[in-house]
Amino acid sequence: MTRAQITTNNRKALAFCTNQGGVAYGLFAAAQAAQLSENRDFDILVTSLEPIEIPQYFLDLGIKSVVLDLRDEMAEQDFAIRRLPLEAYLWFWFAQSLGHIYQRILFLDLDTYNLSHDLAEFMEVDLGGHAIGAVREIAQWDNLKAPVKEFKARNIRGMKFLNSGMVLIDTEAFNAQGILESVLAINANSGAMTQHDQSLINLAVMGDWAELNPVWNWQWTRAYPFFQDYVGAQIIHFQGIRKPWHPDARQTRFSRAFVNQYHVFMKQHFPDQGVEVLPAAAYRRGPMAILVDMLDHMRKLRRLHLLMRRFKGDMDVLP
Repeated sequence: MTRAQITTNNRKALAFCTNQGGVAYGLFAAAQAAQLSENRDFDILVTSLEPIEIPQYFLDLGIKSVVLDLRDEMAEQDFAIRRLPLEAYLWFWFAQSLGHIYQRILFLDLDTYNLSHDLAEFMEVDLGGHAIGAVREIAQWDNLKAPVKEFKARNIRGMKFLNSGMVLIDTEAFNAQGILESVLAINANSGAMTQHDQSLINLAVMGDWAELNPVWNWQWTRAYPFFQDYVGAQIIHFQGIRKPWHPDARQTRFSRAFVNQYHVFMKQHFPDQGVEVLPAAAYRRGPMAILVDMLDHMRKLRRLHLLMRRFKGDMDVLP
């Protein structure tokens, strides 16, 4: 068992998993958290399987680079990789490798954008004895009982399905409930998963997780961009293959502000990966396109209300 050695007085951590190729995007989100969280009482970790290069600027923000020597152990599991690196599964080992240091770990995907000043408070929400807290997968935002991917294939009906782009982990409960062991057993016996780590964790916990307010993993980023301000999204998740740092013509439904911020960040800290922002004209949409967008948002308002009214506030948790 690999156990990280970290010098800290904090018992909470925000953590990202990456390799050298994705470190820039993880550091973008990590830096946001560091800059928005005054009097921070949690660590910010960039975890990897091998040492990665982190510019001094980010180390000065208090962001820690943590190497978990697990590549051989993880490689033996024969995880489905496809377009994802092996590091996509690394968070499954957080409780085992970091649980002796941290009681709570908030894991975020690299394609997240933090708007919250309240991450420290959020990390302490009562999970009601569950090992993890998460937000429903977007496929269940329209219909809370919709069967999703692996559940549908196994005829599992009416069960909530979490999105693994943001997972709040209670490390003691995660270890006590043997969730890592369950994940590995399912992976060994169930064949390839269509949604990688997300499929595995859902089959491992089978609905036994605390449901968090969608504002903490806001997935209606491109299809319904106006709603994120309406609900007060705290963490935005750029789901799907296309990201705001891919500035081609298909990206115009991302807010220009998102694309510009990534561009400026890359130019300043990772100039060799510079992002070219589309000209202003590329973001202009004709009256008919705007009208269609507005009508589409209006069509979803009832579903949005049904989704959100179940929560009394941002920190509310459903069993």
